[in-house]
Amino acid sequence: MRKKKIVFDMDDILWGLNEKASKILGIEYEKLVSFSLEDNPYLTDKQRKQLLALYRSPLLWKDIEWYEGTTKIKDLERYGYKVYINSNCMTAGVRDFKRSFASAVFGLPEDQIILNISTEAKKPMRNVLIFADDGPHNIAKSKAKYKLYLDKPWNKEINEGIRCYSFPELMCKIKKIIKEESKYENNTGIVHS
Repeated sequence: MRKKKIVFDMDDILWGLNEKASKILGIEYEKLVSFSLEDNPYLTDKQRKQLLALYRSPLLWKDIEWYEGTTKIKDLERYGYKVYINSNCMTAGVRDFKRSFASAVFGLPEDQIILNISTEAKKPMRNVLIFADDGPHNIAKSKAKYKLYLDKPWNKEINEGIRCYSFPELMCKIKKIIKEESKYENNTGIVHS
């Protein structure tokens, strides 16, 4: 049997992309109440255009301040799981910039860092046990057994999964899930290989 996967989104899970973007543009962070810029009634057309331009610029990913504990996600592999980062990018330039630092920051092999261009078709990941993302649509589409997310202004309406209020809390819940899964596997004889 293949190792089960723990998959993390990068932006707004491992670091505060929208916190940084709103600070740069002088937009109140709490106004980002919708994952889709077009559906957000609190933003002006100018603010929507400014945010979109910033999301398309690799400079937004320069000098990232990672949430506490995020650079240690590879440590979860010691429990017999395989850790992945699966992150969407608005442009090839953003994807290439993320690729330039992601492997070194997280200590993961490049094939465990999947960077998608938002406009291109994505291949669904299989055998995912735990999925951590901030986007309501990604949580809804995921077939992972456990879905976790950090509380954000744009995901207040999510009714499924496990809401967390900090990355350390999210990691504690992941470790608890791993412990419970380990008990289940020990009782059933199912083992990750």
